[in-house]
Parts: sequence; C-alpha cells; structure tokens
Amino acid sequence: MSSTSSDALSASNFNSGAAAVYDLTMPAKGIRVDDIHQRLRPLCKKYAFQLERGTEVSATHPEGILHYQCRVSLHKKKTKQATIKLLAEADIKGHVSVSSSNSTKGEKPSML
Repeated sequence: MSSTSSDALSASNFNSGAAAVYDLTMPAKGIRVDDIHQRLRPLCKKYAFQLERGTEVSATHPEGILHYQCRVSLHKKKTKQATIKLLAEADIKGHVSVSSSNSTKGEKPSML
C-alpha cells in the first residue's frame, strides 16, 4: 500500500518518542469486524474498538461518517511513524495518534 494514497494512514502531531498505546480511527466502509480482529491480533497484545458515527455532517455524509474508533496496545513500543508503517503493511487504513495518558487513567482495557 502506498503512503501517498488518499486513504492511507495519516500522522498528526508527530511525536518522535516511542509508545505502545495508540488510537486509530478507521473508515467503516468495506471492513468487517472479523477483518479488524484478523489484522490487529498479530500486532497487538490488547485492543478494543467500537463502531461510531461522526458528529460532523456534510453534503456527502449528511448523517456523519461511520467509522471504527480503536485503542491498540502494541507488543513493543514503536515510534508513531513506525506504527503507521506497521499498520499500513497490515492493510489498516485511517488516522493514528498516540493515546494520551489521561485517556487511560483508571481504565482496564479489555481484549476483544
């Protein structure tokens, strides 16, 4: 998969430090729950995801964009760029960001 593709993974707020926990936003169109499991299981020690509808509306998406919101915990820490490459190689498309520590306080993520 080419990194120049319009639906390739995008990096925002690049952080050169390594992390193990990332948030992913993946378009729901054309992907099944089984596909997500099959693609994430080899890469992650834990992960969770849910189907959501975005709150932003447009002429092309009058009800908001349907997408999967994911939190993944990789087997080993990786930089954001290395994580984007790893996910792209697994044909996982969408947006990647490092999870904030505030978003995981008090949570016990469950494995799906």
